[in-house]
Amino acid sequence: MKSLSAYGAGPKIGLVTLPYLIISVTLTVLYPVIFTFPVSAKPATLFVGVLLLLVGSAELSSLQSSSSFPSFNDDPISGFVASGAFY
Repeated sequence: MKSLSAYGAGPKIGLVTLPYLIISVTLTVLYPVIFTFPVSAKPATLFVGVLLLLVGSAELSSLQSSSSFPSFNDDPISGFVASGAFY
């Protein structure tokens, strides 16, 4: 098993997503009209965005809790660290 670093998987994920960030910022600066919503669509867009955030956060929290709860049957501390959210 590799030794864990204080940064976790963040730098590896960052390297993969950095080109997409650069492309999206460049396109937004060069063509702002494409990424601008009309004022009439703002309430609908806000509603859909909040709904997606709520569904996504509920899904992530349920996945995290379902993976960590069975480990509490064995040993409350080492079971959680070995098979829960921090594995």
